[in-house]
Amino acid sequence: MDNHLIPGQEDKDLPFYFKPKQVTDVKRLNNWHAISNGIDENMLQGKNKRMGYISFAAVFLVVIGAIWFFTIRETPPELTTYATGYGKVKIMLLPDSSKLILNANSTVKIPKDWKTTGNREVWLEGEAYFEVTKKIATGQKFIVHTNQVDVEVLGTRFNVNTRRSESIVALAEGKVQLAIKEKGVTVIKDLNMPSLVLKPGQVAKVDSTLHVSVAEDTNIDRYASWVQHEYHFDNTSLGTVAGIIEDTYGYKMIVQDSTLLQRSISGDLRAENIDAFVNVLQATFSLKMTIDKKTIIISQP
Repeated sequence: MDNHLIPGQEDKDLPFYFKPKQVTDVKRLNNWHAISNGIDENMLQGKNKRMGYISFAAVFLVVIGAIWFFTIRETPPELTTYATGYGKVKIMLLPDSSKLILNANSTVKIPKDWKTTGNREVWLEGEAYFEVTKKIATGQKFIVHTNQVDVEVLGTRFNVNTRRSESIVALAEGKVQLAIKEKGVTVIKDLNMPSLVLKPGQVAKVDSTLHVSVAEDTNIDRYASWVQHEYHFDNTSLGTVAGIIEDTYGYKMIVQDSTLLQRSISGDLRAENIDAFVNVLQATFSLKMTIDKKTIIISQP
């Protein structure tokens, strides 16, 4: 415990007393030098500490200021999320009069504060079809963000599919510009350009390694045929069809013989629900397909 003396009572009521010892002049001088040096050293250390505190405070203020500055500038917009369940399709009219049709088992995020200036932006997981309204007067761009690719639109009709670790962008009308992303950074692999512009009738595919391929397709509307509950197959394997069913309806296929998945189908199929889909497949492939809860069991008839 610290004892604090009241001024004027230093020598009163104390349980002990101090008797000073006589000190020679040489001893006194040496003591003074030692005290003086100690004072100088303490003052220097105190000064260094103060300078250290000042430097730390300056760096701290700079860091805090930078965080505040970039937080204010880079704060992402507040988003509203819309999602569809298995077998469900949602038709949406955006604030700029653009049309968005969200496929089953998909999610789209839209800013709550839809601005009349600057970019029009949405964030997509799954699949959606867009009919974007042109903004000639304001020149506003429409951008669809996905994990692999950003699709920049200038008024057009197109379909974006981001399922199965790949992205497929099919352009029916107008013009879109793609920027491929790797961990949030824009990058185009296999193409010596910062971005890729699609023309009507072209389909761009980006696989899991970010390899980009572009092809012409005379039947471009087939990529969005799901909007009318239609599916176009061109020598498509049953294994691929099984993936479409799982993505759209949430049903898994189980086959007793794995070679059955290699069978293929060509043509157009229309089905508004899983029962209709399975009935068509069963007749087409001449196989027995039984639905048990969320599973489709396939076997030879």
